[in-house]
Amino acid sequence: MQRRTIVWLTVVTAVVAAVAVAGFTLRSPGSERFPVADLNSTGPVTREADVTLYSQQSGVLFDVASATINGSAVPTLRSIAADIMKSHPTGAIRVEGYTDDAGPDDYNYDLSKRRGESVAAWLADNSTIDQKRITVYPYGETNPTQPNDTDAHRQANRRVIIAVGK
Repeated sequence: MQRRTIVWLTVVTAVVAAVAVAGFTLRSPGSERFPVADLNSTGPVTREADVTLYSQQSGVLFDVASATINGSAVPTLRSIAADIMKSHPTGAIRVEGYTDDAGPDDYNYDLSKRRGESVAAWLADNSTIDQKRITVYPYGETNPTQPNDTDAHRQANRRVIIAVGK
C-alpha cells in the first residue's frame, strides 16, 4: 500500500513539475490563478507571473460556422501579437478554440481546430512570433463558459483563448 502511494505521489509531482516548466497552470481559465484578458479591453492586460491569457468570442474574429478571420479582427490580433512579443518574447503559446453546442460534436471539434489554426497562422505570418512556439488545442463544444440555452450564451461559448507562457 505504501509503495502505491509513493508511486502515485511521484507521478503527480512529475506531472505538476512538467506543467510548471511549460509555463501553464492546471487551473481553469477565468479562475484567479489563470486570469483571462479581454482582447477588446482598453485597460492593461491582466497577467499572472507565469501566463497571460487573451480571450475573445469568436463572433468578433469569425463569422458563424467559419474559420476565416474577419478583417475587423486584424487590429486586435496585431495588438495581441505586439503584446506577446513585448511581455513573453520566448514563451510557449497555446491557441485554444471553442464552439457552442449547435451542430454535431465532430463538426464543432473540427471548426474549433480550424479556427485555432487560423489564429496561429495569422500570428506567425503577421508578426515576428515563431510558428514553432504555437500549438493549437481544439476543444469543440467542451468547457462552455455559459449554458448553451440562449443566443447570448452560445455566443459567449464561441471563443478563442490565446495562452502565453513565460
